[in-house]
Amino acid sequence: MKGIINFRTPSLGKLLPCWLLLVLSVAHAAAGQSPAASAADPETAQRRIMRARALAAAGNLPAARSELESLRAASAADESVREITLVLLMGIYFEQSDYKYAENLLNEAFRARSAGNEAAARGYFLLAGQVLGGVRSQLDRYREFGLDTGDATLPDEATSHLDRLRKLVEHVVTQGRALRDENARSIDAAALLENASSARVLLARSDTERAQWQREVADVRQRLAGTNARTQAALANNTPAATRAVPQPTLTPAVAASTPAPTPQPANSGATPVTGSAANPAGTVTAAVPVEVGSLISRASQTVAPTYPQTARAARMTGRVTVFLLVDEKGAVEAVRRTEGPELLRRAAEDAARRWKFRQTLIDNKPVRVSGFISFNFAL
Repeated sequence: MKGIINFRTPSLGKLLPCWLLLVLSVAHAAAGQSPAASAADPETAQRRIMRARALAAAGNLPAARSELESLRAASAADESVREITLVLLMGIYFEQSDYKYAENLLNEAFRARSAGNEAAARGYFLLAGQVLGGVRSQLDRYREFGLDTGDATLPDEATSHLDRLRKLVEHVVTQGRALRDENARSIDAAALLENASSARVLLARSDTERAQWQREVADVRQRLAGTNARTQAALANNTPAATRAVPQPTLTPAVAASTPAPTPQPANSGATPVTGSAANPAGTVTAAVPVEVGSLISRASQTVAPTYPQTARAARMTGRVTVFLLVDEKGAVEAVRRTEGPELLRRAAEDAARRWKFRQTLIDNKPVRVSGFISFNFAL
């Protein structure tokens, strides 16, 4: 697709439609370099991860669960081991419909995040997103059997199961609302809330309940759009926020609507002239306000491909990451404005994007700062 960098390097990615598929896909992780290697004994940690994968692939979920829970307790200090273990455990909990343990796992990650550790915060949003992916996979099963999850005549077993899913989704909503009040992760929390509220719409028992959650989705999207607009304004005014990356777990419709479409630009080896933009329609040079140019790929004079994260490689995750950049008058990356895409792939994409170089953009023959984006498509 035009405007997207595709490469066959490792990366993390979107949630799989079925938790068992996630567990089984990990069984095919690249051999030789396991992110699950513990600091004390990498070979032992890898063997235990492989054993758990094989047990899950063979359908012996209780044994795989026991192995993973033991490994998780033994490798608490190793973030890479912990992340892949939590991913696998959450998948098994959903396959076993053990939503109480899934909730406990999520709560533990939520508490760890409150300590301010970046890895712990990333881990929470990863697990929360996978919980919602697991819920949607469970709902797909009902559709496969031609069942309406809002049907009041469903057997008690199905009704009880759906109620547990509703409770779990509402728990994510509650945590998302709490996080939304924290300035540091407001965009992450808003995106999580939008995802959780949308999942709750699918679980509505009645038209009235569906309308209630649809209003929640609309409210969250409006807040998210407003947050995005405020971030852009802060960047334009060169506030401290302009130098800080604002990560985003998913590309929501609200963000998509506010994202400028790529603007075709002439591909030449020199500077690129611009006569105007959405931010600067008259083409007047304004030092404080960067010119929005859309996709930056055609303007690149130096490109760098991301390094596939080892945790992502092991989990066999793929996806697209879009990095929004502020580029100075000389064509160097001044700041990462925000990042959209799978949480575990963002850092690799940001690190690569910061090393890109671009041709100067000229307005009235004067170089100007520009803002735009690069999209990386991670595929195994």
